Amino acid sequence: MFWAMIASGFAGAVGLGAWLVFANRYHIEMWWYRRHLSKAMAADEAKPWVEKFGRESGFKERCSIFWQMFLQGDPRADYWILTEGGHPLSEKQLEQFVATFFPEARVRPEICSGLVHILRWQVRDSVLDGTEFLDEASRFIAQGAFGPDGEKIQTEEAAPLAYFVRILCWATSKDDLCEELEMETWQHVFARWRDWYEENGPYLTFDPDSNRYVLDEAAKAARRPVAASDRLVPAVESPLPNWTGPIPE
Repeated sequence: MFWAMIASGFAGAVGLGAWLVFANRYHIEMWWYRRHLSKAMAADEAKPWVEKFGRESGFKERCSIFWQMFLQGDPRADYWILTEGGHPLSEKQLEQFVATFFPEARVRPEICSGLVHILRWQVRDSVLDGTEFLDEASRFIAQGAFGPDGEKIQTEEAAPLAYFVRILCWATSKDDLCEELEMETWQHVFARWRDWYEENGPYLTFDPDSNRYVLDEAAKAARRPVAASDRLVPAVESPLPNWTGPIPE
Protein backbone atom coordinates (compact mmCIF):
# COMPACT_ATOMS: atom_id res chain seq x y z
CA MET A 1 0.00 0.00 0.00
CA PHE A 2 2.79 2.39 0.95
CA TRP A 3 4.67 1.86 -2.29
CA ALA A 4 1.46 2.11 -4.28
CA MET A 5 0.83 5.53 -2.72
CA ILE A 6 4.40 6.61 -3.51
CA ALA A 7 4.04 5.43 -7.11
CA SER A 8 0.69 7.16 -7.46
CA GLY A 9 2.07 10.41 -6.05
CA PHE A 10 5.09 10.25 -8.33
CA ALA A 11 2.90 9.61 -11.37
CA GLY A 12 0.71 12.54 -10.38
CA ALA A 13 3.73 14.84 -10.02
CA VAL A 14 5.05 13.77 -13.40
CA GLY A 15 1.63 14.32 -14.95
CA LEU A 16 1.35 17.78 -13.39
CA GLY A 17 4.83 18.68 -14.57
CA ALA A 18 4.03 17.55 -18.10
CA TRP A 19 0.81 19.56 -18.06
CA LEU A 20 2.61 22.69 -16.86
CA VAL A 21 5.23 22.35 -19.59
CA PHE A 22 2.50 21.89 -22.20
CA ALA A 23 0.43 24.80 -20.88
CA ASN A 24 3.46 27.09 -20.94
CA ARG A 25 5.13 25.70 -24.05
CA TYR A 26 4.95 28.98 -25.97
CA HIS A 27 6.45 30.95 -23.08
CA ILE A 28 9.25 28.38 -22.84
CA GLU A 29 9.72 28.49 -26.59
CA MET A 30 9.93 32.31 -26.62
CA TRP A 31 12.35 32.30 -23.70
CA TRP A 32 14.62 29.96 -25.67
CA TYR A 33 14.44 32.03 -28.85
CA ARG A 34 15.08 35.29 -27.01
CA ARG A 35 18.03 33.74 -25.18
CA HIS A 36 19.74 33.04 -28.51
CA LEU A 37 18.67 36.29 -30.16
CA SER A 38 20.09 38.32 -27.28
CA LYS A 39 23.52 36.91 -28.18
CA ALA A 40 23.25 37.55 -31.94
CA MET A 41 25.65 40.24 -33.15
CA ALA A 42 24.71 40.11 -36.84
CA ALA A 43 21.63 39.41 -38.95
CA ASP A 44 22.87 36.02 -40.18
CA GLU A 45 23.18 34.85 -36.56
CA ALA A 46 19.65 36.06 -35.75
CA LYS A 47 17.88 34.82 -38.87
CA PRO A 48 17.49 31.10 -37.93
CA TRP A 49 15.82 32.03 -34.64
CA VAL A 50 13.57 34.64 -36.22
CA GLU A 51 12.50 32.03 -38.75
CA LYS A 52 11.58 29.71 -35.89
CA PHE A 53 9.55 32.52 -34.35
CA GLY A 54 7.76 33.02 -37.68
CA ARG A 55 6.60 29.43 -38.12
CA GLU A 56 2.86 29.28 -38.80
CA SER A 57 2.03 26.80 -36.02
CA GLY A 58 1.57 28.72 -32.77
CA PHE A 59 2.47 32.05 -34.39
CA LYS A 60 -0.37 34.02 -32.79
CA GLU A 61 0.58 32.77 -29.32
CA ARG A 62 4.23 33.68 -29.86
CA CYS A 63 3.25 37.15 -31.10
CA SER A 64 1.16 37.76 -28.00
CA ILE A 65 4.08 36.77 -25.76
CA PHE A 66 6.47 38.87 -27.84
CA TRP A 67 4.45 42.04 -27.27
CA GLN A 68 4.03 41.24 -23.57
CA MET A 69 7.82 40.89 -23.25
CA PHE A 70 8.76 43.77 -25.56
CA LEU A 71 11.32 46.03 -23.81
CA GLN A 72 10.96 43.94 -20.65
CA GLY A 73 14.25 42.10 -21.16
CA ASP A 74 17.23 42.30 -23.49
CA PRO A 75 16.24 44.75 -26.27
CA ARG A 76 18.59 42.99 -28.70
CA ALA A 77 16.11 40.11 -29.00
CA ASP A 78 13.26 42.57 -29.64
CA TYR A 79 15.31 44.33 -32.28
CA TRP A 80 16.08 41.19 -34.26
CA ILE A 81 12.49 39.94 -34.25
CA LEU A 82 11.28 43.30 -35.59
CA THR A 83 13.99 43.90 -38.18
CA GLU A 84 15.30 40.51 -39.36
CA GLY A 85 12.50 39.24 -41.57
CA GLY A 86 13.18 35.51 -41.83
CA HIS A 87 10.51 33.82 -43.98
CA PRO A 88 7.88 36.17 -45.49
CA LEU A 89 4.75 36.17 -43.35
CA SER A 90 1.37 35.24 -44.77
CA GLU A 91 -1.51 37.73 -44.76
CA LYS A 92 -3.05 35.81 -41.85
CA GLN A 93 0.21 35.96 -39.87
CA LEU A 94 0.55 39.71 -40.45
CA GLU A 95 -2.98 40.18 -39.10
CA GLN A 96 -2.12 38.08 -36.04
CA PHE A 97 1.05 40.08 -35.43
CA VAL A 98 -0.84 43.37 -35.55
CA ALA A 99 -3.96 42.16 -33.74
CA THR A 100 -1.87 41.04 -30.74
CA PHE A 101 0.03 44.35 -30.83
CA PHE A 102 -3.05 46.58 -30.42
CA PRO A 103 -4.26 45.54 -26.93
CA GLU A 104 -0.78 45.48 -25.41
CA ALA A 105 0.05 48.92 -26.84
CA ARG A 106 -3.05 50.36 -25.15
CA VAL A 107 -1.76 49.51 -21.68
CA ARG A 108 1.98 49.90 -22.30
CA PRO A 109 2.73 53.13 -24.19
CA GLU A 110 6.46 52.38 -24.05
CA ILE A 111 5.84 49.83 -26.81
CA CYS A 112 4.99 52.55 -29.34
CA SER A 113 7.84 54.68 -28.04
CA GLY A 114 10.21 51.79 -28.69
CA LEU A 115 8.91 51.35 -32.22
CA VAL A 116 9.42 55.05 -32.95
CA HIS A 117 12.92 54.70 -31.49
CA ILE A 118 13.71 51.96 -34.01
CA LEU A 119 12.45 54.15 -36.86
CA ARG A 120 14.72 56.97 -35.68
CA TRP A 121 17.64 54.54 -35.55
CA GLN A 122 16.97 53.33 -39.09
CA VAL A 123 17.16 56.90 -40.48
CA ARG A 124 20.00 58.02 -38.22
CA ASP A 125 22.28 58.93 -41.13
CA SER A 126 19.92 61.63 -42.40
CA VAL A 127 18.31 64.74 -40.93
CA LEU A 128 14.66 63.80 -40.52
CA ASP A 129 11.96 66.42 -40.83
CA GLY A 130 9.27 64.45 -39.10
CA THR A 131 6.38 66.42 -40.55
CA GLU A 132 7.54 65.53 -44.07
CA PHE A 133 7.54 61.91 -42.95
CA LEU A 134 4.06 62.30 -41.47
CA ASP A 135 2.78 63.94 -44.66
CA GLU A 136 4.12 61.11 -46.80
CA ALA A 137 2.87 58.44 -44.40
CA SER A 138 -0.58 60.01 -44.42
CA ARG A 139 -0.71 60.00 -48.23
CA PHE A 140 0.62 56.44 -48.42
CA ILE A 141 -1.92 55.05 -45.95
CA ALA A 142 -4.76 56.97 -47.61
CA GLN A 143 -3.96 55.29 -50.92
CA GLY A 144 -4.35 51.88 -49.28
CA ALA A 145 -7.40 52.81 -47.22
CA PHE A 146 -9.71 54.63 -49.61
CA GLY A 147 -10.65 54.60 -53.27
CA PRO A 148 -10.77 57.65 -55.55
CA ASP A 149 -14.26 58.54 -54.32
CA GLY A 150 -13.34 58.20 -50.65
CA GLU A 151 -14.88 54.76 -50.21
CA LYS A 152 -13.18 52.18 -48.00
CA ILE A 153 -11.35 49.50 -49.97
CA GLN A 154 -10.22 46.00 -49.10
CA THR A 155 -6.49 45.48 -49.33
CA GLU A 156 -4.00 42.72 -48.61
CA GLU A 157 -1.87 45.42 -46.95
CA ALA A 158 -4.47 46.09 -44.27
CA ALA A 159 -2.36 44.69 -41.41
CA PRO A 160 0.82 46.76 -42.00
CA LEU A 161 -1.30 49.85 -42.75
CA ALA A 162 -3.25 49.42 -39.51
CA TYR A 163 0.06 48.97 -37.67
CA PHE A 164 1.34 52.28 -39.01
CA VAL A 165 -1.91 54.02 -38.13
CA ARG A 166 -1.23 53.06 -34.52
CA ILE A 167 2.32 54.41 -34.76
CA LEU A 168 1.11 57.66 -36.34
CA CYS A 169 -1.45 58.19 -33.59
CA TRP A 170 1.12 57.66 -30.86
CA ALA A 171 3.84 59.69 -32.59
CA THR A 172 1.49 62.69 -32.76
CA SER A 173 0.12 62.31 -29.20
CA LYS A 174 -3.31 61.15 -30.39
CA ASP A 175 -3.56 57.92 -28.43
CA ASP A 176 -7.19 58.70 -27.67
CA LEU A 177 -8.08 57.77 -31.25
CA CYS A 178 -6.74 54.25 -30.75
CA GLU A 179 -9.08 53.12 -28.00
CA GLU A 180 -11.27 51.64 -30.72
CA LEU A 181 -8.47 50.63 -33.12
CA GLU A 182 -8.85 47.07 -34.36
CA MET A 183 -8.25 45.35 -37.67
CA GLU A 184 -11.90 46.04 -38.53
CA THR A 185 -11.81 49.76 -37.67
CA TRP A 186 -8.38 50.99 -38.80
CA GLN A 187 -9.72 52.94 -41.78
CA HIS A 188 -12.20 54.80 -39.59
CA VAL A 189 -9.49 55.62 -37.06
CA PHE A 190 -7.12 56.76 -39.80
CA ALA A 191 -9.79 59.04 -41.29
CA ARG A 192 -10.25 60.72 -37.91
CA TRP A 193 -6.48 61.09 -37.46
CA ARG A 194 -6.07 62.56 -40.95
CA ASP A 195 -8.78 65.15 -40.32
CA TRP A 196 -7.03 66.12 -37.07
CA TYR A 197 -3.61 66.19 -38.73
CA GLU A 198 -4.73 68.40 -41.61
CA GLU A 199 -5.85 70.97 -39.05
CA ASN A 200 -2.96 70.63 -36.59
CA GLY A 201 0.04 69.38 -38.57
CA PRO A 202 1.70 72.80 -39.03
CA TYR A 203 1.71 73.32 -35.26
CA LEU A 204 3.40 70.10 -34.21
CA THR A 205 6.81 70.25 -32.57
CA PHE A 206 9.02 67.31 -31.69
CA ASP A 207 9.56 66.66 -27.98
CA PRO A 208 12.66 64.48 -27.44
CA ASP A 209 11.70 63.76 -23.82
CA SER A 210 8.47 62.02 -24.83
CA ASN A 211 9.90 60.80 -28.16
CA ARG A 212 6.96 62.16 -30.16
CA TYR A 213 5.27 65.25 -31.56
CA VAL A 214 3.16 67.49 -29.38
CA LEU A 215 0.79 70.27 -30.35
CA ASP A 216 2.06 73.81 -29.78
CA GLU A 217 -1.20 75.38 -28.60
CA ALA A 218 0.22 78.92 -28.69
CA ALA A 219 1.39 78.52 -32.29
CA LYS A 220 -2.01 77.15 -33.29
CA ALA A 221 -3.86 79.99 -31.56
CA ALA A 222 -1.68 82.50 -33.42
CA ARG A 223 -1.94 80.47 -36.66
CA ARG A 224 1.83 80.55 -36.81
CA PRO A 225 3.44 77.30 -38.07
CA VAL A 226 6.29 76.12 -35.89
CA ALA A 227 9.85 76.73 -37.04
CA ALA A 228 11.42 74.07 -39.23
CA SER A 229 14.11 73.47 -36.60
CA ASP A 230 11.41 72.47 -34.09
CA ARG A 231 10.14 69.78 -36.44
CA LEU A 232 13.47 68.00 -36.80
CA VAL A 233 13.83 64.58 -35.18
CA PRO A 234 17.27 64.12 -33.60
CA ALA A 235 19.14 60.87 -34.19
CA VAL A 236 19.39 58.20 -31.51
CA GLU A 237 22.56 56.37 -30.57
CA SER A 238 21.19 52.84 -30.20
CA PRO A 239 18.52 50.69 -31.87
CA LEU A 240 16.31 50.60 -28.73
CA PRO A 241 16.26 52.16 -25.25
CA ASN A 242 18.39 50.53 -22.53
CA TRP A 243 20.68 48.96 -25.12
CA THR A 244 23.85 47.39 -23.80
CA GLY A 245 26.78 45.85 -25.61
CA PRO A 246 27.89 46.17 -29.22
CA ILE A 247 25.64 47.73 -31.85
CA PRO A 248 24.47 45.11 -34.40
CA GLU A 249 26.13 45.01 -37.79
